Amino acid sequence: MTGLRKLHEAGKVREPGKVRSYAHAAFRTAMLAATDPEVPVKFEAFHVTANPLATIRATAAR
Repeated sequence: MTGLRKLHEAGKVREPGKVRSYAHAAFRTAMLAATDPEVPVKFEAFHVTANPLATIRATAAR
């Protein structure tokens, strides 16, 4: 994901991990919308079937 790389190359230490974490959670929530009754039904409209952040490793908190 180029946005995370740009943050890293700009010398941001923790920000790429934060952005990845929030985006990962958002995609996961949207993916679960059809099967998890706790997720608001409005998330189903996004038709998310994969989480593109799942293959990007989390960075350690410093």
